[in-house]
Amino acid sequence: LGLGKPDVVVLVFTALPSRFEEVLAEGLQEKYAESTIVQISLGNRTQNVSDDKWTCDVNDVRGFESCLKEYAIPDVLYFLSGCREEGALLDCDFVSTSQVYNEIQLLRLVQWFAKSKPIDAPIDCYVLTIDNHRIGNSLSRSFGVGLTGLAYAIAQASHWFRVRNIDLSALDLIESQKQETSLRMIFSEVPSDRGEAIKFWSGRRYRQRFIEVNEALFSM
Repeated sequence: LGLGKPDVVVLVFTALPSRFEEVLAEGLQEKYAESTIVQISLGNRTQNVSDDKWTCDVNDVRGFESCLKEYAIPDVLYFLSGCREEGALLDCDFVSTSQVYNEIQLLRLVQWFAKSKPIDAPIDCYVLTIDNHRIGNSLSRSFGVGLTGLAYAIAQASHWFRVRNIDLSALDLIESQKQETSLRMIFSEVPSDRGEAIKFWSGRRYRQRFIEVNEALFSM
């Protein structure tokens, strides 16, 4: 966390088949017991659903402002990507939908924070994607894949965003025991000033590394 206990924590999400967003919301209520937890579900209408629960129209450029204007400026942001049925990488509609629900929304949030929050006040930011990175023969999905690069850029562009750039496994979000393990790992992850990409899979933590290729090996 930043300095002290947060007054407001925001969870922005696209609903998942596993309903992991509900498990995450319950975990946030427990972790930040003295804070206000605001839940914002991405959809096609901006409106208040119940106490501290909102839906936000993905095409509403001032949607987040409408959802958050009655609260103190949040200290913590959790952004949970969706897990849509795969479309072809060259399917323009699929790519456009992915960007509208993911990169564009996170970028709008960052822009809103930039103009609303004191520049010296840190923001704990958790960017959570689903199966964008493959481990061995595990499943890989492309919905929300651009979030990893955007989180990387946010971390390096402004160090008052304390970024955790985490890719989760959909298989770890179904059974309650694995859900609890995923929650503990998310809450334990420390921020990276480089926005380092981290993968959680089957209870283990993996780091993305780039290995320099020795070109001489390919010229033999």
